[in-house]
Amino acid sequence: MSRCVFFTIIYLFIFPVRSNADQQSQICSFFHRNMEVIKKGKELKDFKIDYDYLEHGIDDIYQHLDIDNDGIDDNVIRSCGASLDSICHLTIGLSSGKKLELNLPGERFFLIRIKSLLYLISGKATAFQKNVTDNNNKRVYQIDKDDIKLICNKI
Repeated sequence: MSRCVFFTIIYLFIFPVRSNADQQSQICSFFHRNMEVIKKGKELKDFKIDYDYLEHGIDDIYQHLDIDNDGIDDNVIRSCGASLDSICHLTIGLSSGKKLELNLPGERFFLIRIKSLLYLISGKATAFQKNVTDNNNKRVYQIDKDDIKLICNKI
């Protein structure tokens, strides 16, 4: 009897992990395919979220993003230094008062929305240029009301 319970517990723990790993692999493959299309010079409709330049020229702001889904736009600011090896910084101020931050030294990033989910794709500035073959230096983060978490280490 205890052997049956043991195998049932093992089964329940192994298969959901495999399912989550397969799902994450599919998400990473999706991003990889889309980045390949962008690198060939094609724009994907509604893939990137545009940001507005602020007047003082240091920060950029993403408008009309409601990350915590409370019906109120959240404050999403992108700060990147002028040189390619400077730190890029994302600051999110949720309408609830919670703050999320991500520092990316020597990298650039852009945000995308897929359905109701928000993602950040980061990488060396040169990795986003056309005809660059090194695609493994880009990472994907998922942004939600609780966290900014790495979901794809290489795409």
